[in-house]
Amino acid sequence: MNILHYKQKSMKNNFLKNIIAKKRLLLILIVFIINLYLMIMFYAYGATNYISTIAFYFFIILLIYNIIKNKKIAFNIIASLIILFIAETYLRVSRKGNLNYTEANSSSIFANYNSQIYGENKKYFLGFRVNQPNSTVDYSSIDFSYKHQYNELGLRERPLVDFKNTKNILLLGDSFTEGAGAPDDSTLCKSLAFHLGQNIHCINAGVRGSDPVYEYQLLDTLFQITNPKMVICNISYSDIPDIMNRGGDERFTNGFRKQFWWEYLYGISFLFRKVMLDVFEYRPFQIQFEDLTYSVDVIMRKMMAFEQYCNTKGIPFLCMITPNMNELIDRESFNFQQSFIELYKHTGIRFINTQIGLTTYLNNNKMSPDNIYHLTDFHLNSKGYWLQGAIVADFIKGGMKME
Repeated sequence: MNILHYKQKSMKNNFLKNIIAKKRLLLILIVFIINLYLMIMFYAYGATNYISTIAFYFFIILLIYNIIKNKKIAFNIIASLIILFIAETYLRVSRKGNLNYTEANSSSIFANYNSQIYGENKKYFLGFRVNQPNSTVDYSSIDFSYKHQYNELGLRERPLVDFKNTKNILLLGDSFTEGAGAPDDSTLCKSLAFHLGQNIHCINAGVRGSDPVYEYQLLDTLFQITNPKMVICNISYSDIPDIMNRGGDERFTNGFRKQFWWEYLYGISFLFRKVMLDVFEYRPFQIQFEDLTYSVDVIMRKMMAFEQYCNTKGIPFLCMITPNMNELIDRESFNFQQSFIELYKHTGIRFINTQIGLTTYLNNNKMSPDNIYHLTDFHLNSKGYWLQGAIVADFIKGGMKME
């Protein structure tokens, strides 16, 4: 009887152990699938945050607890991982880690790390890089918070049908054109239209995170819809790293120019970033001379493509340059002007470097750049956009004839 009772008890214990083992295995599998999903979403859309960090550490701890039989060794490893996780959290909360642009402009611990390869989003409409059509987005940073309302083509503009029978200027570019850092009534487009007067409308075709390669892809579609009398493409220094990582037209067939298989780990771990940047001094996103040469060449060729397209339509094209805040502080820092002087000599492309006008205004009024730029976000503020629009309007009035 005792033997039978012992066997029954042993069978029951084994049964319970099997159930527990299966539940542990199922839990490990579920957490693994969650981590895999988060990783796939990063390489699809270029964004990750603290949720991925939590999931990653939980999976490793769970794995070690169930695989290593020596509980003392397992306990020591898990304790070390918990300390590392606390350090990760401290670097996020204290903002002492090597913050990405989007992380630096958010006070949330769950702020996204956005890959420089993908930009702030990777949304396409009819094959073009745009924001979500017919949507409203709260675009916020530490410096500001504004709503961006997007039309049927994903542009921060009224429905394009409104411009069917008006005298239009089409302005393409990235976030400086879209108007990050300013409300709808104070963007570059609104300022330019106001200062030009004469019932001229300026269509905001700026897409944050974009670059001249994407912008040229939008040109023909927007031209057919709005029939503009002039096209302007607004470029800035931020286009350099965008093209450095994404490449030129080959991105549409061969994929992006620079991709790093380990970037997901770089995105979720501040400790990994610190080791790479501060210990090994390895800066994968730093612009090298060959990257600079390549990117400028791509931009030059795209500006020539814009010019040729506009010539076939019988309308003028203008390339404008928006400086970043550092270019106003240090006039010797890199800017596009010299490259465009050479380009103008050979092609006749008109361009205006608004760095000159903005610097002159600040010097004459004894102001510093932070009067017209946001300090953390580095985009122009309402005053900066309004001033820039006046500078471009004066240039157009001074010698460019619209159709």
